[in-house]
Amino acid sequence: MYSLALTHLFSSAAELIFARERVRFYGPQALWMAFMLVALFNNFLGLVFLNQVKTWTLANEANNFVYGGVQYFTCALVSIRVEPEGLVNMETFYLKQRRAFLGAATLMYLIVITNDYLTRSEYPQWRTHFLLNLPFVVFYTIGAFAKPRWLHWLSAAGAPCLAGLYLLIFPPTGAGYSWRLST
Repeated sequence: MYSLALTHLFSSAAELIFARERVRFYGPQALWMAFMLVALFNNFLGLVFLNQVKTWTLANEANNFVYGGVQYFTCALVSIRVEPEGLVNMETFYLKQRRAFLGAATLMYLIVITNDYLTRSEYPQWRTHFLLNLPFVVFYTIGAFAKPRWLHWLSAAGAPCLAGLYLLIFPPTGAGYSWRLST
């Protein structure tokens, strides 16, 4: 599902570039697309931990499947489809679709937060991870419901910054994580 989600983001970006003469650019929409790319990358890197699962259960598999599906829909909903003709107004798309893609993103992070809580005994950094994920939901809520345009910019710029920080702090890339996996 990661590759399908990535395909939506890249295809949309390519279509926007191809149709650039007809595109009315809107920064918050572009930032949310970029954020979803960084979030997808962060989550993809987290797959390295699947080799540490000692016993696979139906609950594990269902959780991974649901999370992957929600992530796919989040990326699909934020991606703009460019029609062969006519103006492509990114702001209009954002205002129309923001609650859908930010709602899906909220569900994605509620799954993460719930998983952190449920597996807290196995993961010593669960509180830090949990607390760092909570601001994402704040950014999603602001982006989904705020009327002033400056709040659209604030939420759309804040989320990728937080995702970058997350990438630097948490394994498998941050905090001195070693790529050498123990056997």
